[in-house]
Parts: sequence; structure tokens; C-alpha cells
Amino acid sequence: MALLLIIALFLLLCYALLMLLYFTGLMIMKDEGQEDWHPQQEVSLVIPFRNEVKHLHGIIADLLAQDYPAHLLSVLLVNDHSTDGSREVVRSITEKLGHFALLDLPAGKSGKKEAIAFALSKISSSWVMQTDADCRVGPGFISSHMSHQVLHSSDLVAGMVSTGQARGGFLEAFERLDLLALNACGAGSFAVERPIM
Repeated sequence: MALLLIIALFLLLCYALLMLLYFTGLMIMKDEGQEDWHPQQEVSLVIPFRNEVKHLHGIIADLLAQDYPAHLLSVLLVNDHSTDGSREVVRSITEKLGHFALLDLPAGKSGKKEAIAFALSKISSSWVMQTDADCRVGPGFISSHMSHQVLHSSDLVAGMVSTGQARGGFLEAFERLDLLALNACGAGSFAVERPIM
């Protein structure tokens, strides 16, 4: 029994030290403003989708509201063999907007990873971002990621995610708190150059 208690206390101590390390990483992160930053980098945004007809209008509206210059942005929506009319929704939008493009994943390929890899083979810009069709993004989504990359030169910039608003019960609050803790651990681990995600 004493051995189990010692092992449990040791694991608890290791966990507490790890959380302290991540917390320290969060504290050393600097929130540098974008006031002196002006977008100059071309960026491509890849959005794979399969049967997302009910979500596509939301993400596309969010992307049209971005504060990043449209001439520096290309949005590639990759259809992963949708059967619910998603492709037609995207096609009608891409016909009207020059910086939006529809790509169809070839036969024999399927899944999110294949869709991203296929889009990457079509991209010429130096910077690529990716999000999902069922996500919603704020107007500074692209500019905040790109300004951070310029101010803190890196090969990868990761952003936080959150759940959408629902009924607001205990389980939703628990899920949001759990996701926030995961985001904080991820951000802290990036800051101490030991990414866990």
C-alpha cells in the first residue's frame, strides 16, 4: 500500500511540474500588436470537406469578412466526394469569387489527409493555412496568424479553437473548460519549444 502511495505521489508531482512548465510557457508568451505590420505575404487556405452543406455557408461568410487583402489570399475548398450538394454550393460561390477555388479529390483518394496533400500539390504560395468546413473564424483569423509568423519567424503557427455556443448545460461547460485546458497546455508547450500537439 505504501508503495502505491509513493508511486501516486510521484506521478502527481511529475504532472504538477509539467503543468508548471506549460504555465511558465504561457506567461513568457508575448502578445505583440499588429500596428506596425502590413500584409505582404501570399497565403493559401485549404478547407477539405465532405458532406458539409449545412456548414459551408458559415465558413465562407467568415472568409469573405476577413481583414486580410483578398489579392494575397487564395482559398482552396477540396471536395472529398460529397453526396449532399456541398460541391454545388462551393461551385456556385467559386464561380463568383476569383480567390476561391474548388478542387475535387480524384477517384481512389479519400479522407482529410489526402485532401490536404492534394491541395498542397496545387499551391504555389509559401504559406499555407488549414481549417475545417465546420469551423467558424473571426475576421482577423488569417491576419493574426500571418502577423504572428512575421513577428516570430517560424515554420508552424498554431491557433486556439473553441466549441460553439449551445444550450449551456453542465456538459457543455465541462467540454469548453476541457478544451481550454488542452489549448493552454498546447500553447505553453509551444512557448517552451516542446510542442505536444
